[in-house]
Amino acid sequence: LRILLAESIDRLKPDSDAEFGTTDAWRYYNALYFPYVAGLRPYSRRADHDRSDPVIRAALDWFQVQVPERTLYNWQTEGAQLIAQDLREMIGD
Repeated sequence: LRILLAESIDRLKPDSDAEFGTTDAWRYYNALYFPYVAGLRPYSRRADHDRSDPVIRAALDWFQVQVPERTLYNWQTEGAQLIAQDLREMIGD
């Protein structure tokens, strides 16, 4: 199940060679990938993030400076609906 979810999240990623972006096209991918696949907890004071990874550092900075916590939760809810739709289409429902 975890692999199916990660693959479905990957399908939300815009067609780009970049690993991270901040445009609207990246919204749902970022909101789901970084917290649930990469393990990023952008609003946690106790979280120990790998700041040596430039992609993680850029995503963390973007979440903390540009994305209010409530907005992230809204994007995650909308992204989860897209994932559910993707999974339903995969099983032919």
